[in-house]
Parts: sequence; C-alpha cells; structure tokens
Amino acid sequence: MKTSYDLVCIGFGPVTRQLLRYFPNLEILIVSDNCSELFPKAKVVSYSEFSNLINKISFANVIVSIRLEYLGTQSHEFIVQNEDFWNYLHRCRVIVLSSVSVYGDGQNIHYEEEIPSPLDAYAVSKVLLEDLFLSRLSSENLLILRIANLYGEIGISVFFDRLRNSVQTGQTLSIPNSECLRDFVHILDLFEFINFWLYSKLFRDTQILNFGTGHSSNLIEIVELAVDLGSFDFEINREERPPSIPISRISVNRLDRIWDYPKVNLNSTLLRKLFLA
Repeated sequence: MKTSYDLVCIGFGPVTRQLLRYFPNLEILIVSDNCSELFPKAKVVSYSEFSNLINKISFANVIVSIRLEYLGTQSHEFIVQNEDFWNYLHRCRVIVLSSVSVYGDGQNIHYEEEIPSPLDAYAVSKVLLEDLFLSRLSSENLLILRIANLYGEIGISVFFDRLRNSVQTGQTLSIPNSECLRDFVHILDLFEFINFWLYSKLFRDTQILNFGTGHSSNLIEIVELAVDLGSFDFEINREERPPSIPISRISVNRLDRIWDYPKVNLNSTLLRKLFLA
C-alpha cells in the first residue's frame, strides 16, 4: 500500500467530499469507518487499517473533521487512546475543523480567547475535540478553525438546502424568526484558506482561529431576496425561537491579520447562481 500522501483526512462528511473535488491533484488518505465511496486519487481506510499504517506512512498535512460524542465507537477510542496516532501527529501539521457553535449564546461578538459555552450536543462534541487536541499538541503544529455557517454546495448548509428545496418544489419553508442572524462563509473560502495553510509557516503562534466573514445575514432577508429574484411561490413559516441561540456574531480580526483574502459575498448574484442555475 502507498505510504506517502499530501493530505490525511481524519473523518469523512460533506466538507471532505467537496474538498476532494477542490484538490483533485493531491494524493489524499481518508480515515473513516463510514465511507464506501471510491475516488480517483484518494484512498479510504478504516481506523483499524490506519492504525497499522501509522508507523509506515510519511509526514503529511492532517485535517480532522470528526465529532467525539459517540463514546465507545472505534473512531472515539482510536483518537483518544492510540498513542501511535498522537506520535504521528507530532510530525505533522494538523488543522481541526471546529465550529462557532462552541460559543453558545450569540448575542455578543465572540473572540477566540473566550471560554466555550456550548448549548447542544454538537457544540459539546466540538469542545471535546478542541480540548483533546489542545492538550496533546502545541501551536507549532496545530490550528483549530472555529468555522461559521458554511454554504455553497448541496449538503453543506441545512438552511440553504431547505431553501433550495422550497424554490424547486414550492414546499413551505419553516425558519426561525427575523432575529435569526448567521455569519455565512462560502465553502470555497474555506478551501482557499486550507490551500494557503498547506504551504504557509505563519501559524506557529496561533492555535485557535475564527473563520467567517465577520458579517451576519438575516435569514428572512435572504429568503425574501431569493423569492424576489425568481418570483418563486412558496410560503414562509416564521418559527419563534429563543433569540440567543440562533444569532451568530464572531470577530475575524485575527484571521484578517493572517490572511488577506477576497471573501465571497452573499448577494443577489450569488443567490441567483445557487437557485436559478
């Protein structure tokens, strides 16, 4: 079996699937127990198979995109208990894909220095993941990305998938009230940053980084703009929810100092491409 890879992905999901499309020329190893897909230049192995490979494969950049709430699963036991895995990571550059959901209440603008305050199981799993990697790796080879709300491809954003379904079928769209704000960041921006990170040496003193645009969009306004663009005919059910949970505001000052990148703007042109293509 091949022992040299450009990138090792621990975990497999919608983001990893799109990442393979974005980096078609990289030799990528995917470590997952729930991926049965075949890819032209990516190799998929189970956690047990990877355990046998760790001492054989060479240095690589590693992306971790898993959740740790599944106690007792093979992936959980492997990540937490396998010392060969951690010894391998000490020779790699590691980026952990976390979430801004770790901040919990979104009424205020959140900064990386804050102590996480998760409000649901998903956010708790990301906090556990962060704490584990922070306790085992140093800033020399670890970067944790707290990512805002990704969108841009099918399967990436629940909100945009539901909106796309209503646009195509006319089905009623249920969304939180008008106070619901989200910092939406395009998935291509994430991949551009990962590409930058792969070849950069600027992160030696940075372990946690908010990743978003720094601007919050109102969900109702996005839906109304999409409706106006195409004269779509579907009803909107405005659900009442506690205003603290669905608001997402993060500071990206640290990100802007590290990476001067052209953010993809969520505007009428982009919405037209998403829903009218």
